[in-house]
Amino acid sequence: MRTCGSGLASTKVVVGHSAGGGTAFDYALCHPDVVRSLVLDNPCLDADLTDRWRLLRAARLLRELGREEAAVDCERVAASSGRLTDAEGSIQAMQQLGEHYLDLFFADTANIARYAALGEALGVTEEEQQRGMSHLPLLEDMYRPRVERLAELTIPSLLLLGETDLVAPPPVVERYRSDAPHGDRHRGSRPLHVRRTAPGVRRRIA
Repeated sequence: MRTCGSGLASTKVVVGHSAGGGTAFDYALCHPDVVRSLVLDNPCLDADLTDRWRLLRAARLLRELGREEAAVDCERVAASSGRLTDAEGSIQAMQQLGEHYLDLFFADTANIARYAALGEALGVTEEEQQRGMSHLPLLEDMYRPRVERLAELTIPSLLLLGETDLVAPPPVVERYRSDAPHGDRHRGSRPLHVRRTAPGVRRRIA
């Protein structure tokens, strides 16, 4: 980000999606003189909170599938007394859903077909889908508790939330609402973690 920033205009809007939300947040805190505003699109600002929220949903889904042992495993990780890190195996526990893993990201599983249709309509290739896993080497950094620093934001910011997205859980949203001094929120009607930005949102971040 430091290298990229040196070649950008002196005032700009920085947008961070999902795992990139933490990177965008860090950059905005370090460079308030060059960042005009910050947009956090379904950001992962603390993977400990994200995992605990998603693990419980994974447990419910596994139990519905008759996978009691796997459900208990997810609940065990979610109930860990210390902070979760990438070493606790949260992702592996949730991946016990197998072919139902995508169910974890949709409140209504009927929307999975919509997700697939959207990818097909956009011409998303298998290679491009695999690029979505490129953040895995950054997992350790995703567990840093950035919510503790929300009050340090001195620039306007906007938190975008998918209707049923699980990456920014309620504790993160509440901390943003109470701590971000110039924060605004927009909850979209689409349940997807990845979505096109609505015109109304574009006007708010312009």
